[in-house]
Amino acid sequence: MNYWCSIYHLSLFVLQYLNRKTIEKKASNNLTSIEKDIAECAEALSQDTFLSFVNIADLIDKYTSIMDEREHSRSLIRRISINVLNTLILNGGTLTPTAIGKKVVRPTHTVTRIIDTLEKHGLVERDLTDSKDRRLRKVTITGKGVDVVKWNIAVNKKRILEPVFLKLSNKQKSELEGILNNLSDRLLSIIREAELGKNQNKEKS
Repeated sequence: MNYWCSIYHLSLFVLQYLNRKTIEKKASNNLTSIEKDIAECAEALSQDTFLSFVNIADLIDKYTSIMDEREHSRSLIRRISINVLNTLILNGGTLTPTAIGKKVVRPTHTVTRIIDTLEKHGLVERDLTDSKDRRLRKVTITGKGVDVVKWNIAVNKKRILEPVFLKLSNKQKSELEGILNNLSDRLLSIIREAELGKNQNKEKS
């Protein structure tokens, strides 16, 4: 009787041991599988050009924010406001708020608020005789606005172009400019197509 009891208990022990080993093996396999997935994802991420581009853009944004806080940009004008002034400069100095919105990829009501701020600082002027609709009134950059753009160009050259692009050759800078322009054109095209599709869906509904 004791013999069979011993066999029984030994069998239970063996089964428990085997079950424990099976569980450990499964856990080990799962861990190996997870580690493999992590390694594959890490390799994919390290070779993801777009992700690298996004990370660099984020770092530049962070860097410029730090510099803005340190130097207190003239009139405390936000970067999007500078973009509006730059857009006016690049388009002969005059545009409607709707046209500006399309170029800086912002809703017209957002651009209208930005223009209100710029006008308050004397950096742009609205043509009040042009239309009763503020969205259609032509906006023109003033001499003071041009000065701000000049100042911003000089500051960006000193605090961004020179230190950040220090290790790039002139050829590399030229190539980078071409790449960024191509990316910008493509992204703007995608955004406009998406917005067009969104508006069409609204009209159907």
